[in-house]
Amino acid sequence: SEELIAYISRLPPSEDVIRAMDEISDT
Repeated sequence: SEELIAYISRLPPSEDVIRAMDEISDT
């Protein structure tokens, strides 16, 4: 959801988060 994206975008970028988002969008 957009709320989740907005929440994550507030956090400092980390490879773990990026990989997690990659897996979520890939599924």
